Amino acid sequence: MRFPFFRNRDSVKNGILISIRRTGDGFHPGLFTFETIRALAIKSESYEVEKAADALAKMYRYVLNDKTHIVCLKDEINYVKNYIRMQEFRFGKKVQIFYRIQQELYDFPILCLTIQPLVENVYCHGLKDEQKTKIMIIEAVLENDNLRIVVSDNGCGMSPAQLQYVHSLLAANITLKVISEESPRTGIGLVNVNNRLVLYYGKESGITIESEAGKGTKVSFRIKREKVVPDESFDN
Repeated sequence: MRFPFFRNRDSVKNGILISIRRTGDGFHPGLFTFETIRALAIKSESYEVEKAADALAKMYRYVLNDKTHIVCLKDEINYVKNYIRMQEFRFGKKVQIFYRIQQELYDFPILCLTIQPLVENVYCHGLKDEQKTKIMIIEAVLENDNLRIVVSDNGCGMSPAQLQYVHSLLAANITLKVISEESPRTGIGLVNVNNRLVLYYGKESGITIESEAGKGTKVSFRIKREKVVPDESFDN
């Protein structure tokens, strides 16, 4: 959903009210704030601010859409793209992003909020080497009617000891509280996603990690095709 170009104060106000009605869940202060900033940015022709507020509003609306835990892959990828837009607003386009997804897979049902944490992990931990061109690849592959998601990068990678530590967190099904006490920022997103995947799909759908220091990291998971497909695509 996008606002029209606002010509006056009344059209700005009307656009905001339309946005609120379209959420379908009533008034949400966060969404209202983002859309207000966006409307004012359009009015003042601050288009970079408008784009940032637009991405934030779409991400916020996606998270609010809690009618089902299952979404189509297209919606999940759109959420990832908006997250990447926010990273680019902050740091510039320092990472080359490639999507390898066959068109027919975009309707594949998937547990929501499972890909973005893997992408965030790349930004937070994987791309610290300033000497090389940074590349991230987001893939979706159909294997025996199962969907395999792969997020890989050519960043700093992990040493054998670091990789073993992350594997131990995943295997132990460790809680976020324990992680925050022992190692404040390492592996929280991956463990959270892994726990949700295992709980919903079973142990065979847990995260797998391949990494080599100085060469990069590949994080992946495999899920079964759901019998129940989402009723409609979420417009984010």
